[in-house]
Amino acid sequence: MKLWSDSFADGTEVPTECAFGKPDRVSHVSLSDNRNPHLAWDDSLVHHYVFTLYALSIDHLAVTGRVTAEAVRAAKAGHIVAEATITGLYSLNADLVPRASTKDGLVAS
Repeated sequence: MKLWSDSFADGTEVPTECAFGKPDRVSHVSLSDNRNPHLAWDDSLVHHYVFTLYALSIDHLAVTGRVTAEAVRAAKAGHIVAEATITGLYSLNADLVPRASTKDGLVAS
């Protein structure tokens, strides 16, 4: 992932007019023009977040000691009645995440 701007060249200092503050001889720091430096992310990654809900035949999981994913998997084994999974997609570049329609015709993003 790379952050870039068309307001100044790569490897150069952020121009004073794009910074929040600038050096001042009297007060040491004063507000600058705070001009938008037109920052953009070059992120071509789509992140997947998977959420799974389990209906279990027991009231609680019998996990003792350190609670780890492995310990939870072992404790729920044989007790799963039903499960539902939903996957969410996220990217800093919204154009990479497909938009989906719901059964009601609403658009989810």
